Amino acid sequence: MVKATLSRVSVVVLDWDETITVADTMSILANATNDPSRWSGFVDAYMADMKAYEDSFGTRETLEDHYRFLGGLSECEYKSVARIELAGVFKGVTHADIQRVASEVKIRSGFKEFCHKLGVAVEREILSVNWSSEFICSALANAVVTDHWTITANRIEFDGAGTGTGGVSKDKEGGIRTGMDKLRILESRLGACHERGGLLMYIGDSNTDLPALLAADIGVIFGDNRSLQQTCDKYGITVRSFSELCAKDYVEKEKESKVLYRARKWEEIILE
Repeated sequence: MVKATLSRVSVVVLDWDETITVADTMSILANATNDPSRWSGFVDAYMADMKAYEDSFGTRETLEDHYRFLGGLSECEYKSVARIELAGVFKGVTHADIQRVASEVKIRSGFKEFCHKLGVAVEREILSVNWSSEFICSALANAVVTDHWTITANRIEFDGAGTGTGGVSKDKEGGIRTGMDKLRILESRLGACHERGGLLMYIGDSNTDLPALLAADIGVIFGDNRSLQQTCDKYGITVRSFSELCAKDYVEKEKESKVLYRARKWEEIILE
């Protein structure tokens, strides 16, 4: 049993796409390439792989089944990366190209203020399956989010002259492809956080975030993703309003309790 006041949150880990951003940003990143019009074809092929995998997997009766399903999505991701690399989609891309398109990213209202209200001692990290950590960093800078954020995401690979080789890190060891990769990384953060007597909060919006949401001391669902809510209902995961968490002097959470909280806007999330 863990007693946790919100003021004890010492590590905040956030998803990127559709949690911090208004919409998914991969199509924006594609604009950095020489031929953005090709991107829709890669998306269609990826979705076809996903459907074939889902159809072949069978029923997911338990949360453990769901985790196995998420882990198995790696094969779809590997195929997607192989197509992207073979076609040389990111070949010739420059750092300036990435910084240019990052200016198109729309950050959710209230996020900048949320950052400013975080205590200086709170460690902050963005954990994403996005293809480019540089893209995320540039988008934050454009939004004048000046706090120091650790960006843990995949990378577009460059040569010594700063030109894209066409390779990406997503298919390499340590790549972040699925929700189970997010879980692996989050669990590596928990031990050090607890040793210092702190608590870790994870905030995310989709099924990819579910393993990390449940592993965190405090898991916060951002927004109203219908698919994620259906998954929570199916596996007996209770979702409460973030205001209920704020109203308590402390939180008592057992790891087995499967309780998450929901916030629909950044202004609701106050760590005081």
